[in-house]
This record gives sequence, structure tokens and C-alpha cells, in this order.
Amino acid sequence: MLNVALGGVTSLLAIPVIISVVGAATWGSLAVAQAIGAIFAVGVGFGWGIIGPAQVAGLTASARGQFFKDSLVSRVLLFACALPAYIVTVLVVLGTRADIGAFLIGGISTVLVAVGSGWFFVGEAQPARLLANESVPRALGTIAGAALLFVTHSLVLFVVVQLVGILISIGMTTRSINARHRDGALNLSVRQGFTRLKASYASMVTAGTAALYVNVPLIVVSAVVPLATPVYAAAEKIQRFALLAMSPFTQVVQGYIPNADDVAGIRQRIVRSVGVALGFGVALAAVLGALLPWGANIITAGKVSVPFSLSIPMGLTTGLIMISGVTGLAALVALGKQRTVALSTVVGACVGLPLTIALGLVVGLEGIAWSVTLSEVLVLVIQAVALARALPITGRR
Repeated sequence: MLNVALGGVTSLLAIPVIISVVGAATWGSLAVAQAIGAIFAVGVGFGWGIIGPAQVAGLTASARGQFFKDSLVSRVLLFACALPAYIVTVLVVLGTRADIGAFLIGGISTVLVAVGSGWFFVGEAQPARLLANESVPRALGTIAGAALLFVTHSLVLFVVVQLVGILISIGMTTRSINARHRDGALNLSVRQGFTRLKASYASMVTAGTAALYVNVPLIVVSAVVPLATPVYAAAEKIQRFALLAMSPFTQVVQGYIPNADDVAGIRQRIVRSVGVALGFGVALAAVLGALLPWGANIITAGKVSVPFSLSIPMGLTTGLIMISGVTGLAALVALGKQRTVALSTVVGACVGLPLTIALGLVVGLEGIAWSVTLSEVLVLVIQAVALARALPITGRR
């Protein structure tokens, strides 16, 4: 939980510094580049962040070294393929704006995060190593970059130092894992590097479609209502921090439901977990809907004002995402319904993305926010129906 909090807090603390130095509009454009980077990062990570911890936990110590080396080679290859496409995308979306070099570097940092291997420490149940080798270097990079930005007023210097922090974290995680798992050889075969991706395909689809309809709205805002980009970006940052703060609960539930020593009790554990998630989700939606404008005013040093007409749908969306994190990634995955989870996110994206553009053009900023809410409702309904059908069968086992 400390790892999660450290990254989220340092990112939030950097926002008022960036806005006070370069302005809300420039920070909004940087956030758009990072949103584009987050989409490409899913392709680079290719599901290892989702299923990797469980795979590591299920491997013997002697097999973990080869598994890590293979995954690292594949992720580096994917990064090399994704980088040119990312650069072209950012140039198409933001190419006419000033500070485009800084925007590119800031987004590249987001893509590069997927090359990191923090998920390996999660699978080994090594939170201290995760904190020391990944979270701290990244946080220090952001803090140092923000301090230099404040002194020099150079956005490029900020994103470069942040990028260096991420590179250091990747080097430290790689060194730590290799030092403890020396078994296995580094297989640099490009063909095999891509072939082994088949095992993570379903998880990548789930994460990829989710990343699309989470990050595309900000990109649509920048294209349809560019003046409102900082407003949506500020609200989205707080929304993500709220979800980040709740992620430890989801992770605990993911480990709580699939109990090999009590297979018969899985129904009760799922019902109990979903019930708690519903309570948390409703509370999160209410709190965020009411307090998001206040929070946005604080993190942007009073430079950006988020209306309740935007905070209400974003609060609802946050609550829905939290609930579906339990119904999908915890409950349905425990029942072997990974394809159903992937299907729900694909359907949500297929409906939500066109709706985002349509409502954005017709209604504006609030229409984009409500389109995301409606897509999340659809995702949760699909998962809830599948879960309701699976539970009686599980209960009779």
C-alpha cells in the first residue's frame, strides 16, 4: 500500500508546481501526451502486470529467473515497436502546440513504465524490494524534476529528470531480480520474444480496452473542447488517485476469494466481497462527486475549477470501476471466467468510445464524462449477469 501511495502522492504534489510555472493549458497538453502513452504502455506490458504476479507465485524459485528474462526481452521488443507509433500519435494530436518536445518525453516516460518489473516483486510477496527498487526512484525523479522546474522554469528538464528516475528504477529492479534468480539464459530471439506473448493475450485485451476508454476521453476533450482540457485532466487525476487508494482492497480480495484450502466456500467469499465492494463503491461515488471540485482547486493551486456537472458523473464512474474490479478481476477470474471479463471491457469500449465522440460533439465536456459512466455501467451489468449465472453452479460443487 505504501508503494501505491508514494507514486500517487508525488504525482499529485507535482501538479500545482507544473501549473504555477508553465500554466494550466500546458499542463493539460502534457496530461494528454501521458494519456496517449498510457494506452501504448498496455501493449508494452502485454498483461504481465495483471497475470504476472500470479504466474511468479506459482513458479518454483529455479524457474523464475528464466521467466523474468523472457518477459523482459518481450517487453523491450514491444517498447521498440510501440515507440514510433506513439511519437506519430502525439504529433498528430499535439503537433501544432508549443513544448511538443517536452510532451513527447513526458509520454515516453509513461510508455517506459511498462518495461519495469515491479509486478515480479508482487508475485514474490516482496513489498520492501518493490518500494526500494521501483517506487522510490520514480518518486525521487518526480520530486527532483518538480524542484528543477520551479527553479529553472524548464518543462523539458522536468520530464527528462522524471524519465531518468524511471530508467533508474528499471535498472534497479532488473538487477535485484537477476541477482536472486540467476537461472536461465537471456534469449534474444525476436521470433520467440513475440511467440511467448500468446499466453498473455486475454489479459492484454482486457487491460488494453480498459486503457482505451479510460484514457481516450481526455484525448477527445483536447480535440473537441481544447480549452477544457485542464479541467478534465485535473478531475481525472483525482479520480485515478482515488482508484489508486482503493487498489489495495481489490488486491486483497483477489487473494482472498481463490482459496485452495476451502474451494467449497468460494461462493460465500465472492458474495461477501461483492457486498463490501458495493458499499465502498457507493461511498466512493458520493464522496468524489461532492469533493472533487474542492480537491481540484487544491491540486491546481486555484487555477482550475471543476464544476459539479463534471464531478458527479466522474464520481459515479469511479465507484463503478471499483465495483467491477471485484466482480471482474477478483470474482470472475477466480471462477475461470477471464474471457467474460475481457468481453465486458471490449463491449464497454466498443460502446463507450463512439459515444464519447458523439456526446462530446453534441453536449461537450459533461457529455464525454457521462459517456464513460454509461460504458462502465454496461461493463458492470455484463459482469454481474455472468457472475449471477456462475454462482449457483459454484455453490453446488
